[in-house]
Amino acid sequence: MTSSLRAATVQFQHRANDKNYNLSVIEGFIARAATEQIQVLTFPEMCITGYWHVRHLSAGEIGALAEPIAASPSLARIRPLAERYNMAIGVGLIEQGE
Repeated sequence: MTSSLRAATVQFQHRANDKNYNLSVIEGFIARAATEQIQVLTFPEMCITGYWHVRHLSAGEIGALAEPIAASPSLARIRPLAERYNMAIGVGLIEQGE
């Protein structure tokens, strides 16, 4: 018996602080991966918020980008796609701690 796992990684040009745009791009890659029967799909760290600009932000600005994992609006967009396509999806964001 032969079993296999189809995995892919994605690199894309994010827009700094533009979660909606970045999530739209991510959703497009997820849909494309589903057509290619990908089972594990990973994106870069902080792909939802962007990352190169964060070092220039104040603590308050970083806090405004952060989301609690359990109630994350961004993950609420990704989770249903993972379930629909039966795909493990790794996306990065700035986590808001307690």
